Amino acid sequence: MLYIKNAKVVLETGIIWDGVIVLENDRIKSLGKAKDLEIPEGAEVLDAHGLYVGPGFVDIHVHGGNGFYFEKSPEDAAEFFLKNGTT
Repeated sequence: MLYIKNAKVVLETGIIWDGVIVLENDRIKSLGKAKDLEIPEGAEVLDAHGLYVGPGFVDIHVHGGNGFYFEKSPEDAAEFFLKNGTT
């Protein structure tokens, strides 16, 4: 599992200022305030150091990237962005 700590987690209901996001198998398993989520010793941790994180947000105005374009091959472009995020 990967733990992203010290993040400003942007949600539809507001911002968690001291957020932790837990990822398992490249998917969000849980998220919440640092005081509510314990990070096990020895866990893989990414320190977001106060950066804003928008888990699950999707950029709806993108034409393509990394050689994949929605107008030419929407399935390939979608798969690329789902695996890698925006570029």
